[in-house]
Parts: sequence; structure tokens; C-alpha cells
Amino acid sequence: MENNTRRFYIQIDKELKIEVTEEEYRKHHREREHHKYLRREEQKVRIVSYDFLGEDVSAEDIIADESVNVEETVMKKIMIEKLRTALENLNSEELVLIEQLILNNKSKTEVGKRLHISHTAVSKRWDKLREKLKKILET
Repeated sequence: MENNTRRFYIQIDKELKIEVTEEEYRKHHREREHHKYLRREEQKVRIVSYDFLGEDVSAEDIIADESVNVEETVMKKIMIEKLRTALENLNSEELVLIEQLILNNKSKTEVGKRLHISHTAVSKRWDKLREKLKKILET
């Protein structure tokens, strides 16, 4: 980046931050805020007590929704939870690779330049990371 332009950084963890373009920074910020919003919305969901049910209201009235494929929804939630757990077990370098290659759709050459390593090194790290994630997700 040029010296006379404003620099943008994304904090990966306490020890690592990477320089990004303004567009990448804004996209990251939007995604982070959206994630916070989803967490707040998730906390609003409450479980209905059986005591609430009476003659006028049945459990079926509350939970029956024919348009939703329950099995598919449950499987998606299980896979999302497995993925979340897998991501929590990754180190900061691995998270940077995922962010740059997947979320930001950068090439291995671009990532290599940003991390000051060759694109071959990026490819090797990416292959190891994919195998690691595959093992975690299969358990």
C-alpha cells in the first residue's frame, strides 16, 4: 500500500493483525456486526413451558410448521456446530488462510505476498489445513 494512504488492519488475535484494503476491512466489520446481531437475536428465543399450554393452546399449535424440514434443519445445525468447534481449534495462521482464501476469495499468490511467503508454501499450508479440518469434522 502507498505511504500516503490510510491503512486498515484486521485483528486476528492478541498477537496477530493483518493489513487489508479498505473494502476488506469494511466487509469484515459488516460481517462481525451481523454475527453480533445474530447472537443477540438467538438469545431472544425462549423455551415454552408445558404449564403455558392449556385447553385453548396445544403444543402442536405452537411448534407445528409443515414448511420446515426438521431433519435437514437439525443436520445443518449439527454441522454448523462442528464447524464452529473446528474453527475454535485453529491457530491464527490457519484462520488467516481461511479468511483470505475463502472469505476474501484471494489467490494463493496474493495471500503469499501478504504473508511474505511463496504461493507454494501457501498451497502446502492450505492442504494441511484442509486435512486437519476434515479429520475434525469426521469425528
